[in-house]
Amino acid sequence: MADFIVDNSVVMSWCFADENSGYADGALAALETQTAAVPAIWPLEVANVLLVLNGRNGLARRTASAFWSC
Repeated sequence: MADFIVDNSVVMSWCFADENSGYADGALAALETQTAAVPAIWPLEVANVLLVLNGRNGLARRTASAFWSC
């Protein structure tokens, strides 16, 4: 059972340096001692963000692939 739920906006702020968030940083730090879960739709949300940014040339394909494989 997870200690907390992480949504896509939190994870995306970890991926993109210009999307800093104190809340997201706190969630990332909490992962050192707690477990998190994501909503069932989360993989689709992440894929959508990566595809949209890749289509706008805002994210290199290699960067998107590296993020997705983590």
